[in-house]
Amino acid sequence: NDPIVWWIIAFIVLFTIGGVTGIVLSSSVLDSLLHDTCFVVAHFHYVFSLGSYTSVVISVIWWWPLISGLSLNEMLLKVHCLVSMIGFNLCFFPM
Repeated sequence: NDPIVWWIIAFIVLFTIGGVTGIVLSSSVLDSLLHDTCFVVAHFHYVFSLGSYTSVVISVIWWWPLISGLSLNEMLLKVHCLVSMIGFNLCFFPM
């Protein structure tokens, strides 16, 4: 029930989606057909951009209370995770 666990699960889901698209792109026939399409852009964003974003958010959630002494609202962190996941997938999945 910890918000960090929610973000770790979000990272695993997003990275898995990116990994599955990477398997598709590993085929030379499909790669030549999909080259310079939004599919490749979406694959890049799922693997690198969203992975980096979730890592930064997890780091802030973990370190902010230790550095500042202030606690973060767990409910807002869970809502942030849920809304971010919906937004990420609405943005990149149609590609």
